[in-house]
Amino acid sequence: MGSTSDEVRYREWSLDYVLFVNPLNDLVRRSIAACDVLTAPSIAVSIGEGPYYAGFYDQMKQEYVSARFLLWKGITQEGVHFSDRGVKQYDTLDYPVYGLFAEKLKICFRMAYSILDKVAFFVNHYFNLGCPANRVSFRTIWYSAQKREKGLHPYLSTKKNLPLRGLFWLSLDLFSDEPGFRDSIEPESKDIHAIRRHLEHKYVKLHAKGWSGSVKGIGLDDPLAYSLAVDDFQLKAIQLLHMVRSALIYLSLSVHLEEIERARKRPEDAVVPGIPLAEWEDEWKAHL
Repeated sequence: MGSTSDEVRYREWSLDYVLFVNPLNDLVRRSIAACDVLTAPSIAVSIGEGPYYAGFYDQMKQEYVSARFLLWKGITQEGVHFSDRGVKQYDTLDYPVYGLFAEKLKICFRMAYSILDKVAFFVNHYFNLGCPANRVSFRTIWYSAQKREKGLHPYLSTKKNLPLRGLFWLSLDLFSDEPGFRDSIEPESKDIHAIRRHLEHKYVKLHAKGWSGSVKGIGLDDPLAYSLAVDDFQLKAIQLLHMVRSALIYLSLSVHLEEIERARKRPEDAVVPGIPLAEWEDEWKAHL
């Protein structure tokens, strides 16, 4: 579980919230599940092409585990961080939350949300959906010309790939402010979408315990901000991490099944053995 008490607490927390990219974490809360072992499967590519799918998947997983750790650090930070000392700010009388810990929470949210569109980019390229790169999004990639009224992309509508269907149904948990995509299965999806847009382009204000909501008429309402209690923001960030974790698992499993299907359709002598990829050792991840 780790070599320090902090690492043990972090892994226990991740196990409890089912946040490891490891299907075993859905079944048990034990050390065997406290690692992110799922990777991109073996993928056949044309001669001369490199293992770019593995690299892309690993990068998405790295961003996910980093977002997860930032969330944990934001939730568990005690005391004032030295980077926040000497930063002059004002008490706006609505219990505002400032500090590095709050920004870690926000960074986690932004990082996690961005991975979903990267998953769509992977799907678009791997399944040859033909969507222009500048129009790829996790909510719209599944439809012909990215328009829901035109129905599912014909390549996807014929697939009997259950993990891929799971990935599609997961996309329905997101809200998108585009015609045909404003409905969602997940009740809180509109809030998650609004938070993400405010984090990227506007202003999210977190509030400490004691805040009961904007009080209009006495000068404490903030029309420029998307306001919510820091505890509520943490819960929404965890919910978002669950979605991203599911997307990464579904993606790996769907590609694995697709590779099996493609292999059945190829002549036996059409593929030459590839070069096995060695694992990138933990000690190589140190800052150089």
